[in-house]
Amino acid sequence: MSEVISIRKARYRRDAARSHLLETADAVPDAADSADSGELATVKVKVDRSILLLDLAAQQARVLMREISDAPRRQNLESQISIIEQQLQIARQMASNI
Repeated sequence: MSEVISIRKARYRRDAARSHLLETADAVPDAADSADSGELATVKVKVDRSILLLDLAAQQARVLMREISDAPRRQNLESQISIIEQQLQIARQMASNI
């Protein structure tokens, strides 16, 4: 039973973080308008590179996941990787607004 409670808490924290990311996405264009275009280009390159590296890490985690023989652990890892990939998609959408 304690595992169910901790999963619910983790899901609540994840949903709260996701809504915060989406709220922040609306504020990004306003900050971008006041930023120097050179600095903005540098930030965009760094953000794009970070997203790419995180995407590669998630892909590598999927490859390693196939090596796990314990089905419950593999399913747990797969669900965590899926969550990461969803958050990466949100980050890509936010980065396109920069």
